[in-house]
Amino acid sequence: MKVFDVLPPPTSTDLNTDVKRSRVSAETVAAKMLRGMERNRYEIAIGSSNTLRLMERIAPRFIEKRVLGMFSG
Repeated sequence: MKVFDVLPPPTSTDLNTDVKRSRVSAETVAAKMLRGMERNRYEIAIGSSNTLRLMERIAPRFIEKRVLGMFSG
């Protein structure tokens, strides 16, 4: 069994129509996810999620505050 961790950016779907930031098409996310799985990349960060993943390694507390701040009123 293989387990893949997919980190998609905000994606254009009916589930997140309230997201005001730029969104990637669901087709793009699916294509990049499949490509990563074919290459046995167990962590697949797509688009802006890749940048966020790298930033979190440099300044984890700062990024955590920023991300949690997006979800609090």
